[in-house]
Amino acid sequence: SDHARLLSVVAAHPQGEHAWSPYNLDDTVRLDPDSLQVLTDKVQDGMLRWDAPPGEWQIIASYLMPSGEVPMGAAQKPQGFVVDYLRKPQVLGHYEYAYGKRTGLAAHYGKGLRGFFNDSLEFRLTRMSVEDILSEFRARRGYALEPWLPAIYVEGKDSVYFTEILDVRAAPEFSLTALDDRIRHDYQKTLSDLVIERFVDGSAAWAHNRGLVSRAQSYGMDIDILRALGANTIPETEQLWAGGSDLGLKMASSAAVLYGRPLVSAESFVWIQRDWTTTARKLKAATDKLLLAGVNHIIYHGTPYSWSGGPDKPFGEEGWSPFSGPQNPAHFSSIVGPGNTALWPDVPEINRYIARSQNLLRQGKPAIDVLIYYPFLGFHGANPEGGATEPLLNGSLPDADPPGAAIESPLLTSGKKLLDAIFTVPAEHQDARDAWVRQLQPIVRELDARGISWGWVNDHALQHGDVGVRKLPASGGSYGAILLADAPMIEQQTLDALAGLSAAGVPIVFSGELPARQPGFLDAEKGDGEVRQGVSRLIAAGAQHLSAQAGALAEALQSRLVSPLRHLTKGSIRSYRRQLDQDQDIILFANQDAGSTRLKIDLVAGPPLWWFDAMSGAAWPAETADGELSLSLRGFESRFLVRGVAMPESMAARESDGAASEHATRRWALTDWSLAIDGQPGVRKTLADWRDDPQLRHAVGPGVYTHAFTLDAPVAGARYLLDLGLVQGSALVRVNGADIGRASMPPFLLDIGAALLPGENTIQIEVLAPLRNHFAGRGLNGDPRYAHMKVYANQLVAAGLVGPVSVAELGQ
Repeated sequence: SDHARLLSVVAAHPQGEHAWSPYNLDDTVRLDPDSLQVLTDKVQDGMLRWDAPPGEWQIIASYLMPSGEVPMGAAQKPQGFVVDYLRKPQVLGHYEYAYGKRTGLAAHYGKGLRGFFNDSLEFRLTRMSVEDILSEFRARRGYALEPWLPAIYVEGKDSVYFTEILDVRAAPEFSLTALDDRIRHDYQKTLSDLVIERFVDGSAAWAHNRGLVSRAQSYGMDIDILRALGANTIPETEQLWAGGSDLGLKMASSAAVLYGRPLVSAESFVWIQRDWTTTARKLKAATDKLLLAGVNHIIYHGTPYSWSGGPDKPFGEEGWSPFSGPQNPAHFSSIVGPGNTALWPDVPEINRYIARSQNLLRQGKPAIDVLIYYPFLGFHGANPEGGATEPLLNGSLPDADPPGAAIESPLLTSGKKLLDAIFTVPAEHQDARDAWVRQLQPIVRELDARGISWGWVNDHALQHGDVGVRKLPASGGSYGAILLADAPMIEQQTLDALAGLSAAGVPIVFSGELPARQPGFLDAEKGDGEVRQGVSRLIAAGAQHLSAQAGALAEALQSRLVSPLRHLTKGSIRSYRRQLDQDQDIILFANQDAGSTRLKIDLVAGPPLWWFDAMSGAAWPAETADGELSLSLRGFESRFLVRGVAMPESMAARESDGAASEHATRRWALTDWSLAIDGQPGVRKTLADWRDDPQLRHAVGPGVYTHAFTLDAPVAGARYLLDLGLVQGSALVRVNGADIGRASMPPFLLDIGAALLPGENTIQIEVLAPLRNHFAGRGLNGDPRYAHMKVYANQLVAAGLVGPVSVAELGQ
């Protein structure tokens, strides 16, 4: 209380009273808005001196005080306090103390010290505020907040743990008008402005002035996410936030496109309750998901050093992990280190793939087909309900991970049950953003299936000239159309900007319900009417209002796009394009499904045109027929197409193994296998998932599969590819006792021709299973170091050589 500073005092006639229990979060007291009086100026020396008129009065005093929040998981003790994001001098003072002159780091700016990183905005506050909130609110929103201040109070509104993780949604503490939600919106937008200007902008400017970069995940509270992310030197997203959905990932890449940030980073390969499940195959699929979403700067969530803890090995052979263990109920997946023996051997290959892909996708400028208007502050997450879900949502590969969602931490589950028993909450709460996303998801899925790229656009970018006539000035990028899908509200200044773009020839498309209001409280009725009139004028002037039916809408949008590329068939192959120059593009195609598929492409083609396989480094000419191109990709395979740029002379033309295998001259199915594991003699086995075999379900390996292959009449100069079909884990191939290489990632092909002999050959596949199953088994068998893994008894992951396995002969 010594730090409390009075902000405001108001009084009003109450209609009812608060419940006696502080745990009742469905406890809204109605205040008579006509009786509201501001009494702040009647407080002297901490005493309110006011002659109250007759009647019952509720006096509401608002104070500002430090939250006392400390950083989570800080290594140093004591931790110190979280910096106040709304006080710019304190923000800059923090940077000066941490990185400034006193540290001696200035000599390393832009060299060894690249910059700094700010994680997502995970506050634990009742309500965020600052000393000058009232004056800032009036200047930005056009009316005085103080009489309406009681309307902003909602328990836990600015606590990400309260509202997002525990999913506790309290009712407002007070009700004044039918438009209180607009007052709260105006307050939140003011907070958004201040956080961006004082913290995000302030951080980026401090870094820029010293040759540093400011990289940040500027989301987690209800904020203008696109503007906030775009204010960083490097906007960053993550595969943990919003389930790793495209809806969330594209917030960062869209911000980069709108606000001119060439790099888009991601905290990658991290999912909750997925510890020890990650394989090279999953990393490959997750990489492609990021690249397709516009990320070109992948950052591993965790590459921990191995530490055994001493000769007693209290953490097991794999060593200590910061992301999995009795001390970490989150059980994060990102354990990319030597202790993860089923993944670490394949990291060099996936790193080569990432490096090649990122290099290509940092060239040129982004080219987006459709910008989708995002009308909200904050983002609540993806909704998997309603039809097929997107790949890798919450880190799940359906043919590898346990059926259903990853189990929740028992600690979190018990905590929620305890809260349910203690708190009284509103009977039903529907987040408007959830409802809107549910309506939008069929549309974006249809756009994806048709190869129509999309990104987000916000009010701020439209109103401030960051969206030109089919051009995005800050990044030099381009777009084809703007879609307003069931947008419930829109700002009048945004409508004005859209009208200007429409008049200049930009396709503006409304689908479903039309915006019927503006979001603010000031002159609400008048503003709502102006919005309805503005929408009508925009449609009368050429904007279109179409059905929200996904197929028809996507077809209509596609007919309005001017693009050198068009998918002629729908399916699981997604594409992402970077434009180098007129008639010059780099296009990534990636299959985001486990099954093989074929795509036909209508292409404005002109030589040169060539394919590039970032996995192997192979490049070869692409051949069209009547302006069409055909592409076949195996499950989670990918390929780049380069249009209008000559293939470097230093690159010898050769097909990738995946492409070459399509025209094999002969193929042998390898079906007779023996499997030796844990030092036991080999036993004949049908290729299958180890989970289905009681003797193998908790095995780790290496399991050595052996097959005797007879090569009759080898063809001189031919290539011979070993096709493993599908590996769930990590695979090392030996032929006739010689190590040939690893084949742990799509397309699971390896050239073994140099090791083959005429006649009989011995092929061995050494497979390491994901460690989840082994650790769960050890926990079930009473090993105390793995007691925390017992919870996964029925959450095992696919393991082993699944196949089918074959050898393909490729003639000259």
